[in-house]
Amino acid sequence: MADTKISNLTVITSPLSSDVFPIVNNNVTKQVSLYNAFNAAGVITSTPNFIYVTSGSSASANGTNLLNSYTTATTLTPNSLPLDSTNRTTLVLFPGNYNLGLSSLNLNTQYVDIVGLTRDASHVTITSSNSTATILQTANDVRCIGFTINSVVSAPGWSPSSNLSQTYWENVTFNSISANNLSGYFKNCTSTNTIAGEGGFVRSSGTASGTFDGCTGISINNTNYAGGGGFVGNYGTASGKFINCVGTSINNADRAGAGGFVGLRGKASGTFISCVGSSPGQSECGSIVGSGNNTLGEVSGIFYNCRFPDQQLAGQNSFITSSSIFYNCYMPYGCLTQYTNAGNFYGCIMGGLVYGSTFGSWSSSWFGGICDGCIFTSSPVLGYADGKQVMNKGQLRNCTFLDTTLPTLTSSGDATKPACYVNCLDGSGRLVNGSEKYGIY
Repeated sequence: MADTKISNLTVITSPLSSDVFPIVNNNVTKQVSLYNAFNAAGVITSTPNFIYVTSGSSASANGTNLLNSYTTATTLTPNSLPLDSTNRTTLVLFPGNYNLGLSSLNLNTQYVDIVGLTRDASHVTITSSNSTATILQTANDVRCIGFTINSVVSAPGWSPSSNLSQTYWENVTFNSISANNLSGYFKNCTSTNTIAGEGGFVRSSGTASGTFDGCTGISINNTNYAGGGGFVGNYGTASGKFINCVGTSINNADRAGAGGFVGLRGKASGTFISCVGSSPGQSECGSIVGSGNNTLGEVSGIFYNCRFPDQQLAGQNSFITSSSIFYNCYMPYGCLTQYTNAGNFYGCIMGGLVYGSTFGSWSSSWFGGICDGCIFTSSPVLGYADGKQVMNKGQLRNCTFLDTTLPTLTSSGDATKPACYVNCLDGSGRLVNGSEKYGIY
């Protein structure tokens, strides 16, 4: 062993406390566990710059150790200087379970960070029986990386104050979050909420205004007319930046009105890049926002390279506003709103544009946006309103219709834009220009 080069050793990227490494003394090789090494006499487990929070077989003892270590960390002076944004201290959590009992861990001091030793959320779990939350947070500039937060009672795992714009969470799994506004930075985090109408990350009527990078938000078990969203609950707003995120609302009741990112009557006004939105299976749900019981959702954001594979973009009683833009997105179910779709679509693969209804109150459904370079998997305008096809006040340019059904419309709907189709191809490869009112070909 003494002759083996370090470069030849196998690298362990996520060591556990049960892993061992060799100690060589007088050509005698022994092994020592990670846990025992750091608990050995004379080994430094804390300095003003960090505290190693070691773990043993007792989850309760581990929890007490964590609480005490955090209290100590708030008094430290790293590098003999006061805590500030460039002079931080860190609690390093060893793999294990930390049960806080009836207590909460209150992150009330800025620049005191908490990091799991391996940065793998599955290796460290923090739980409590506190009726408010397992972890509270009032301090703004805090970094938390690599652990799981659970509650063993009907309480959220994490409850932060609003507008913590400097907070940073990475590789953290939440069983639920109780937040009215999340404005920090979240990377590779996952949160699941099972309360009807709530969102995976933000509560009903709340706002997700921060940056979410590689995050997954899940909302489960919604009830009728109380659908939540993968990231934000009903009546909420997703106004932040979402990158490579997945928003899902599942197991919805009929007419739940849930949304992949925002719940019933929500608004999606942020920027979405390479995201996936999903709200499968029930009526009045949407891949982005939901609706229900004649309540309106709204899509007004910008979407790049996103996928919405199993449901219309917005719930049936919703608006897609003229400020919304979709670039190279995949939406085989189309937009299918029962009111206004004035969105702008460029290079998208999509189904229909507007969904009508036999109900008179929805007879004014219309499309008033732009489709340029899009591929339609079915007729560009689907559905009926009062027995007539919905109106088109927009324009389709350089589009291709894969089916052989001619793109017929009741009228162009807008005298200032009489040409609804410009340089389009139908399913038979025929050039389509103009509108039905003036002759399609």
